[in-house]
Amino acid sequence: MIYFKVGITSITVNRKTYYTGTSIIFKSDINNKKISFGRIRAIVHNEDKEILIKVEIYLEFHELPQTLQKKKIFLNNILWLYKNQFIFILPKNLVTSQEILFDDNDEYINNQNNYIIKEILYKKPGTEATWITRHIKFRHFLPLEYIQEPKNLKNLPVKKIFLDLYFDDFGIYRTIYHSLDGVYIQVGNMPFDLRKLLKNHFIIGFVPFGASFNEFIKPFVRDIQLLEKGIPMKINNIEYLIIGGLGVVTADLPQGNDLCGIKRYSANHGYRNCFVLREQLSDKNYNCLQNARYLHQIKKLRQQYNLLKSIQEKKDFATKYGISIQLSPFSYLKFNPFQQIPQDAYHAVSGKIARLMEITMNLLSESGKKLFIKNWKYFKFSSTWSKMPSPTSHSRSHFMSDYQRFTMIVPFILNQVWSKMAICTKTIFSLSFLNDDYKKLEILLQEERDLLIKIFPEFKNLPNMHINFHLIQHALSYTNLINISVGVKEMVHRTFKNFASHTNKKEIDFDLIKRYITMEGIRNFFDNNPNYKNFNLFNDWYITSGLNISEEIVSPFQHIQNIKVSRQLKKKEIQNFNLNNISIHLLRVYTNQLKKEELLTNKKIKFYNSIYYEVKNENGVINKIKIKSGDVIEIEEETTEKLTYAIVRAIISHKGNDTNNYLFFYIKWYNEIPGSENNLLGGCLQFKLCDNEKWDVIFPINIVDQQQRVHFVHNCTTVCKTGSENNLLGGCLQFKLCDNEKWDVIFPINIVDQQQRVHFVHNCTTVCKTG
Repeated sequence: MIYFKVGITSITVNRKTYYTGTSIIFKSDINNKKISFGRIRAIVHNEDKEILIKVEIYLEFHELPQTLQKKKIFLNNILWLYKNQFIFILPKNLVTSQEILFDDNDEYINNQNNYIIKEILYKKPGTEATWITRHIKFRHFLPLEYIQEPKNLKNLPVKKIFLDLYFDDFGIYRTIYHSLDGVYIQVGNMPFDLRKLLKNHFIIGFVPFGASFNEFIKPFVRDIQLLEKGIPMKINNIEYLIIGGLGVVTADLPQGNDLCGIKRYSANHGYRNCFVLREQLSDKNYNCLQNARYLHQIKKLRQQYNLLKSIQEKKDFATKYGISIQLSPFSYLKFNPFQQIPQDAYHAVSGKIARLMEITMNLLSESGKKLFIKNWKYFKFSSTWSKMPSPTSHSRSHFMSDYQRFTMIVPFILNQVWSKMAICTKTIFSLSFLNDDYKKLEILLQEERDLLIKIFPEFKNLPNMHINFHLIQHALSYTNLINISVGVKEMVHRTFKNFASHTNKKEIDFDLIKRYITMEGIRNFFDNNPNYKNFNLFNDWYITSGLNISEEIVSPFQHIQNIKVSRQLKKKEIQNFNLNNISIHLLRVYTNQLKKEELLTNKKIKFYNSIYYEVKNENGVINKIKIKSGDVIEIEEETTEKLTYAIVRAIISHKGNDTNNYLFFYIKWYNEIPGSENNLLGGCLQFKLCDNEKWDVIFPINIVDQQQRVHFVHNCTTVCKTGSENNLLGGCLQFKLCDNEKWDVIFPINIVDQQQRVHFVHNCTTVCKTG
């Protein structure tokens, strides 16, 4: 079940108002007989628009695991906070509110009148069933515990926004270290479809080499302080109180430490989320939750630091606890840097892949590298990918996205470690997580860490390996890791990085800002003029995407627009098509899917190689679709809602009885090979083409409303036209058994005069008896 936040902070049940953060008593079982304690964390609705309350669970003594009951003393008024354990209840299951105190400083030892929480119950990281507790003071306070909403004296309707800031640097020159820091911002309230568009990322400015980021960001911090207090603003002639703040900041490992006010990772305690020592970074028994950095504790350390008088005492104190001398630039905001500056999974995973790629390439001999490059050249890359540099000779020229694509490819050429890396990377960047998926992610991260350290000692005590401990906590805090990933932000950053070489290299920040403003102006012009293709600038001058303006194709679907087809197929390219069967299927799709139950008067069919069109989804976001023959598309079965796959053979254009041009995909189905997930290719499913022409093979273009997400690789197992030696199995020749009994099948033993030198491996491609 998927839950969505409603955007409200209170709910009224039986004339009583409950706020987020309120401790409650509620009915927790199906029969509404069991009474439990908890705290309201959020008010949400499910897919059926039914209002639900997300409750954080408190446990009584008899609900604790048996192993802990033997160690604890029973008291009637003592409860335990069950870490990251939530339940969704209906509003009618609320019984009443209940005052429950958090004993952060052991202030309520003798208090018998209220319920008190002294400890947090959780499972020890890296273990399956080891239940332990920690003091309640070792926790991150919720924002509602230290942030108060500003006073709304006019009782204006309130709108809330939060901002997402990204900070990264890039080098300007090849041989001289001279970096330029880019600072970008985005409105975090936008749906994911809008957040991934480059035009919705805005630049604050560039920090020149040698300048202080803290000084640069001060005007921005002052503006955020005003936003935290609330700004009256008119929207569509209605006055609102706009409240906002800095929600999340993402940066690479060293810059992230600077923004938290923590020493960099080369220090003994140079990790911003916990107090781990440098030599303990790979210790899987280290308790990151018990030894985490909590904001209220760091504030106390800062107070002790400020009381010290001598410079040497301050240096020793800062070294002992890993805090930097300079405060976090965001310390003046309502902001918890240890929660809201998470470790960036995108940089961390790409860093591990880059190191593993370098180690792997160094292990290969010269002949091995040549063989690897040979297979690399024959590998079928996705048509939407940009060209990737050679991993053997240009390993330092890859972008971070190239490293992650490299992880998708290498398991088909080299196996074992890379397969584990590919599966782990795929899980890290999943769009959604269920409760079991968090446990699966934790296990995969642990297995990946143990495997890399076991095989390659170079990975021991690397900060990127210790990040695996914290990624699961970030996933729980932000629902998934995509929400704090910087993949799109890095693309924005790359546009400025690539343009830097085209400037005069004297006032680079000024040149980049000028270019950005110009591009924003052009983009704004195009966005506000949807008919710009026919916009007359001068006499006989037009803004077009190319010299050939294709004939306008009317879309039968309201959400599909700007349809273009290119390169009509020649007769020799369609000679293998069953034209009679196509005509039958075309009539069927007109009748069943387009609801046009009439005979087709026009028998002429045109076949094209590729198609481009734009799909507008329910959020108003436009997805640009480009598909050509040979691409694989996803089709959802109407009865089971299961995704199936097919390869596009051609794009069909047909003029209907209403004289409108209709476009269709002519496909060939893929059929999944049962048991293929248990293979040596990282658990990837395997498919084979199916020639069953009784199945529908023509579909209208509306079945594809987003760009291809699944990439298919040809696993060459028979003699292809290019020769079986040009396959993905290290260039090995491939053979198949032959049942031709006309050939000689009996020979004297003297034909074999030496021990076997060639070893044959069974390449399982169909359903074998062993599965």
